[in-house]
Amino acid sequence: MRKRQVFLLICVLFLTSIKSFAPNLSDEVKDEQLRQFYIAKKLRIEQEKRGQEFQEFLTAIGLMESGNNPRIYNRYGYIGKYQFGYAARKSCGYGNVKFREFTKNPSVWSEEDQDAAMITLLSKNESHLKDVIHKYNGKQIKGVVITKSGILAAAHLAGAGGVKKYFAYNYNPKDAYGTGLEDYLIKFSGFNF
Repeated sequence: MRKRQVFLLICVLFLTSIKSFAPNLSDEVKDEQLRQFYIAKKLRIEQEKRGQEFQEFLTAIGLMESGNNPRIYNRYGYIGKYQFGYAARKSCGYGNVKFREFTKNPSVWSEEDQDAAMITLLSKNESHLKDVIHKYNGKQIKGVVITKSGILAAAHLAGAGGVKKYFAYNYNPKDAYGTGLEDYLIKFSGFNF
């Protein structure tokens, strides 16, 4: 509510300044300038909101994978906040981070680098899955509403190929702990970024 009041005040001040400092401009030009200002401000607010949603999405995945612990590892060779395996690390430019080194000294892969790797992986998966996202986003399958965020989370669990197999053949791979691709489609479906 407070943001809206501030925004309206800014709009009023802007309109007043246009009328007082540009008396020779037509009302149509002034109205167009105000409209452009309003559109730009609205876009900035929407971008901020999407950025917050994306950060919440990253936090939710980190929580699911590791309790958001960047120093954790498991016996299957997955490390860090997002539980990256070697292939995922390598595909994101972190192939030099070795499991054995990480178990001895988790600081070899900082939390900031883990976040950067996750953002890179999400971007790569989005690119590989753009056709799947376009085809299924917003549709319902087996009572589950499919969303871009759910698809990208599922790709983190099962890879882009696993997601494609799921939609082509109803294949629901599971990790070593029994968590399935469908679990991620459901759990991470509510994010809009």
